[in-house]
Amino acid sequence: MNNKIRFIFIIAAFIIFVTAVLIFNGFKSPLNSTLEKISQLKITKISGNGKIYIDKNPIPLEGTDFPSLSSIDIKELQYAAPLYFKADNYTAFEFYYQGTAFTVFPRSYLYYQSDSGDFCFYSGEFRWDKEVKDSGIQVYVQEARNRLTLSEEGKIKIQDGLIEIWNYSNPASTSLFKSLKFFDNELQQEFNLNPNQLLVLQKDTPPKIVDLLPIPGSIDPENKIITLDKPEDSVVRFNWKSVPGVTEYKFRLYSSSLKENVLAEKSTQLSWINMDLLEFEEREFYWQVSPVDTGAKEQYEGVPSKLGYIRVTGVLLAKKDVQKPPQLVINDFTVN
Repeated sequence: MNNKIRFIFIIAAFIIFVTAVLIFNGFKSPLNSTLEKISQLKITKISGNGKIYIDKNPIPLEGTDFPSLSSIDIKELQYAAPLYFKADNYTAFEFYYQGTAFTVFPRSYLYYQSDSGDFCFYSGEFRWDKEVKDSGIQVYVQEARNRLTLSEEGKIKIQDGLIEIWNYSNPASTSLFKSLKFFDNELQQEFNLNPNQLLVLQKDTPPKIVDLLPIPGSIDPENKIITLDKPEDSVVRFNWKSVPGVTEYKFRLYSSSLKENVLAEKSTQLSWINMDLLEFEEREFYWQVSPVDTGAKEQYEGVPSKLGYIRVTGVLLAKKDVQKPPQLVINDFTVN
């Protein structure tokens, strides 16, 4: 009897010991592991008045359903995996995952497999920018075997019959796109993109890699508050360092950092351009310039500059905001 009690005591002690070791080393159930992966994904920015759809349910941009639209925790949404994200025709959004900021443009569609932590870019346009430069993030493109290793910074555009992948990174990083089943044709090659290169995969056309023009540097204004007190104050000169051999630049002015709403788009052969900001209703502006290869058969834009920011304030804005008196409009006038 004593031996039996001793045996039971030893077994119980062993179980307690194993349990203590697991707790000490951070035992996690598969469910907890999945939730931790989900909770690492944060929607950090939403533009405009549109909606994001997750599992075909719209996230309200106004209301009290979420405590803060600037940081929505996917774990709190309580959606089952996989999570399907879709932006409507007017909305871009930004999310942060594993040290990387992703921007999703309007009319774009992706899904996230929470149990494996995988993303799939299915259609539309997406940008990424790694804040943790050595993170080895990979994503799928349209299907599971089309795996793209992300460079430090880049963009992908997926349309019917066309996939374009830009690598905007420094020379130390590359993008790898391999084992691609593309438009029902099996491609048995791997694509390695060097910095400032574009991969073009088009239906019924051989794949090609295009060298991009380098980034325009030294933008000004980069981050500035401009006071508009006199009429001439509203005309702002945007400057950048010219790229050797480039004869044309594409300038764009945006209403948000997500760049989904282009307020103005102009081409110039100079390394500067003037814009009258009083032409617009906005008080905050973002701008960017890209070199254009005019000598190429297909004029691809080069690597875009850093995104500049301007906020305007001052007396002129107050005058502009004053309501105009009602105006008499005569559509028809007859004299007898």
